[in-house]
Amino acid sequence: MRTISQRAREYVRDRVQSHMEAEISLYRYGTTDFNGVTGLLSVPSRPAIYSGKARLWEANDGTVIMTGDSDISTTVTNASIPWNDVEPQRDDVVVVTSSPIDASMLGRAFRVVAVDGGGLITATRRMRCISLAASASWGP
Repeated sequence: MRTISQRAREYVRDRVQSHMEAEISLYRYGTTDFNGVTGLLSVPSRPAIYSGKARLWEANDGTVIMTGDSDISTTVTNASIPWNDVEPQRDDVVVVTSSPIDASMLGRAFRVVAVDGGGLITATRRMRCISLAASASWGP
């Protein structure tokens, strides 16, 4: 069985964190996070379980939800936080608080739909996130 030394893990984790240029706040999901009027997630009023650096990537179209005469598109993105911080859970809420590379992400809220379980090196806590996206037929 192959093993990875602790020194190698620390090196990889340091290198990965050097690419984390955005900042997020991570909240445990609560029933007040969903705004029934706009259909979007709101910034929770409770304290964040994590606030700090993150890497955001692949903000792209997810699926299309058919609702009567209009379609609602979803946006899917990935977010990573340092491995040694909190462990995200499904349904947590990610709020982008700083995004120097893509200003359109600032203030966006996403629901975590999956969390990677780790691996041999486990460099980051990677989350797959989703939110509703405005379109010609629907908007907040």
